[in-house]
Order: sequence, then structure tokens, then C-alpha cells
Amino acid sequence: MSGEKMSAAEQASQLRARLEHEKWPQKYMFKFVLPNDRAKIDAALELLPTTSRTTFTNSRTGKYVSISCVANMASADAVMEVTSRVCQIEGVISL
Repeated sequence: MSGEKMSAAEQASQLRARLEHEKWPQKYMFKFVLPNDRAKIDAALELLPTTSRTTFTNSRTGKYVSISCVANMASADAVMEVTSRVCQIEGVISL
């Protein structure tokens, strides 16, 4: 897929395939990039596991913020659930 963007469904399928080869439970790092908008950041934080360690990094211009969250996750399904819910926020990119 050189130069082509994957659809959200293709990205989700690829993530699920990688996660299913892991042994659960384990720590998992979520990483999202989103516009530096307080309402969107708060919405994302509400969807992340409450027992996580979360860090923020602003882009050079301050237009975007990266959220990294390390949490103990029970299964691939649990990771997929969090990822799909956070990605429903407008402008969010999952890494």
C-alpha cells in the first residue's frame, strides 16, 4: 500500500490481528494524536482506563497534542473497545 491511506476498518483489522498474537492480560500503550482542543482532550481522557499512566506532548506548533496512556488491559477486545471509542472523536489519529 505504498502511499495509500488505509481505511479505519483496515487499520482496526490490522491492530486486532497484532493484538490476538499477544498473551493477555498485559500492559498496553495507547497513543493518540488530536487537535489541541480542551474539549476533545477531556473527551479522550474520559474514555481511557482510569488506572492508567497518561502523558501529553504538544506538537512543535502547539496545534496538536499527543496522548500516551499505559494501562493494564485484560484482552485484545478491551484494547479494541477503547481504541474504537477514542477514534470516534473528530480529528483523532491512533498510532
